[in-house]
Amino acid sequence: MLDVSSYMLKAADFRDKVQATFEFLPFRDAVFDGVVSGFAVRDALDLKETLLQVKRVLRNGGRFAFCDLGKPSSTFKAVMIALYLRIVPSTMGLATAGRSGLRYGSLFDTYLLVLNNKELAAALSSLFGNAVLHETQLGGSIVAKCVR
Repeated sequence: MLDVSSYMLKAADFRDKVQATFEFLPFRDAVFDGVVSGFAVRDALDLKETLLQVKRVLRNGGRFAFCDLGKPSSTFKAVMIALYLRIVPSTMGLATAGRSGLRYGSLFDTYLLVLNNKELAAALSSLFGNAVLHETQLGGSIVAKCVR
């Protein structure tokens, strides 16, 4: 398990834990058969470097899979997802957790920064060759599968 947050690492029930960032994975080249990430790739400060690091630590034939927030390439769908993320997470957070729940509105800020799904698919394909991006929820959720 790898996370930049010591708080998250302490809370996790995993034996092997590493505190690090995506952009500098402290592992030897070609050491893993697979890398899996859930709702974290979008938080990378440098997506290209993150993908290069993941590719570096994977063995030939190794797999990289992740699920995350997506941004549809269709302008209409992108606006619909943006409106949803602008309103619903903050409203639900406020209703369930009070003022501290307003933090969930930061999903909208993240959404503005991510590549659209077509651009992300192209970036994954250019680095991994074999990459597939599945879209769900109007393209607002993605699952990526790559093979080195």
